[in-house]
Amino acid sequence: MHPAAVRQGHQVLAHPGRPVSCQSCRVRMTFVATLLMVAISVVGCGGHHADTSAGSSPDLSRSDIRVTSSEFSEGAQLPERYTCHGAGISPPLRFSGVPTAAAALALIVTDPDAPRGTYTHWVLFDLPPHVHELASASTPPQARQATNSAGTIGYTPPCPPSGTHHYHFTLVGLRDRIELPDGAPLDQTIQHIWAQALAHGTLVATVTHP
Repeated sequence: MHPAAVRQGHQVLAHPGRPVSCQSCRVRMTFVATLLMVAISVVGCGGHHADTSAGSSPDLSRSDIRVTSSEFSEGAQLPERYTCHGAGISPPLRFSGVPTAAAALALIVTDPDAPRGTYTHWVLFDLPPHVHELASASTPPQARQATNSAGTIGYTPPCPPSGTHHYHFTLVGLRDRIELPDGAPLDQTIQHIWAQALAHGTLVATVTHP
């Protein structure tokens, strides 16, 4: 036996005068094994993150509402007349699946591909919950509109500076009316909308720079 390791009863002398308990060794080994198991489980779950990418709503409401248009389908090109290269008017939209508990509706049109971050083209809120469609270039008289990213009120048509951008038309069912005035600040209005969200749905269209 190596002189540096001498057994004395239930103790091992790794070095003369420095006893180490075998029970202590087992405790340390168990602790290390536990740490390894925890680390493996964390790594294994690493791919399951909440979806907070552009185009997804930042709230916890259900995505039960279906948004459609007679002018384009999901992921298709937005017709030119609804962009800055045409008349620049808002497209017709239809929606279904609005919760019966909804007291009002809101529509948010965004471009998450904008160079400086998400660009908001239109915020329409406090629509009556019984409204199931929006005609082109129209706004229900009861609805209100917030300031958009261009600093104006109403619909700002898509006009990507380059490449292909995705435009999200998101309808939100609200627990209660927002009760903000026309021209309300964009950030404040968006916060109020998601705070009151019951359910939502999104239709995405693309526009490519010519």
